[in-house]
Amino acid sequence: MPRRAAAVRREVQPDAIYNNRLVTQLINKVLLDGKKFQKTPVVLSIGNEKIQLEAETQKGTVKDDCAAECEGELRIGFNCEYLIDMISVCDSETITLEMSNAVSAVYVHDTGNTTYLVLPVRLK
Repeated sequence: MPRRAAAVRREVQPDAIYNNRLVTQLINKVLLDGKKFQKTPVVLSIGNEKIQLEAETQKGTVKDDCAAECEGELRIGFNCEYLIDMISVCDSETITLEMSNAVSAVYVHDTGNTTYLVLPVRLK
């Protein structure tokens, strides 16, 4: 069993701050195909003052983006259902994502001082 201290980062820097309402609209537009969630990973490309969301759907590849305050660049994948669950429980207008790399846990902070943890998926 891995040691807890090794699994939890001690110092993190905010990597992306974004408008929750805009990202929720983006996810609903891109990821939902009728009432079924897509089975493929959702790829977030963070950087250049935007978050770009990309997903493979039954209708082909879908890409869209929204503005965000970003530090650095990162390409990270998530299970679609986990991403939608994370967004849906955050009531804040602004959300901060803290990431160290594409395979480590992502800390999600809303303005209500609540922290969530979302695990990414490995991209090929």
